[in-house]
Amino acid sequence: LLQSFSRNIFVVTSEWDTQIGKQLRGMYDKKEMISSRIFSTEIGVRPAEPCSLSVAATQQLLTNMFIHACTVIIGNFHFRHASGAIITESDLQALERLNQDCIRAMEDITGVGVDGETVSLETSVTEAQLRDVGDLWAEHILENAKAYIMTFLYIIGTG
Repeated sequence: LLQSFSRNIFVVTSEWDTQIGKQLRGMYDKKEMISSRIFSTEIGVRPAEPCSLSVAATQQLLTNMFIHACTVIIGNFHFRHASGAIITESDLQALERLNQDCIRAMEDITGVGVDGETVSLETSVTEAQLRDVGDLWAEHILENAKAYIMTFLYIIGTG
């Protein structure tokens, strides 16, 4: 759909070989300066999952891209001048520290380390807390449906 407006199209997908990725790869020549316009989070297709993992993976990918772009800009006076960037080394260090903290937080939330190994239950307290809050939220959401069912049963039982 966007081809008629611009040939400068990039996409972030869950894996490299998606339908939109195939379309995008077909648009460009291998001789162009930027022939790869597909960024993948590598989390795969997850049709039954809420967006939490895909959002976290996309945030991680975009943060890494931003850190890389900032590193290139900071390292070259001409790039700093052309971009008007005011980011400093200490800003970049703070961003990298926050990025590493985010990775550790995702390990706590998912209960799986960056190496793919399951974290022991004692160290995955955050995951357990989130599941408990999710159970409480689910009960709250179902209150209305339960009230309708009880009302319906009361009417049928006394009618």
